Amino acid sequence: MAAEPTVPPPRPPEEVAFEKLEAAERSGWLEEGEVKLFHVAVSEAVREYLGGRYGFDSLEQTTEELLVYVPAANNDADASTLEAADILHESSDADYT
Repeated sequence: MAAEPTVPPPRPPEEVAFEKLEAAERSGWLEEGEVKLFHVAVSEAVREYLGGRYGFDSLEQTTEELLVYVPAANNDADASTLEAADILHESSDADYT
């Protein structure tokens, strides 16, 4: 009888998030004036972390829906930050340099 292959456990969400944030920092996007690309990468890393941490599909949620799942984000400062992130993420014609 062959042994079943073992599947490694998923990486901790904070480990994945830090890796993605560091990749965004090293990307050179800010130095190149590609603020939107940088922002989208950071926003997605944070959303993926929140989804992994709290166990929901965070990339498919609106900010309003996200705030329902994340207890620590239920304050005005965090909500404003996430809403600003949505505006930047969704606007493709704005110049952020």
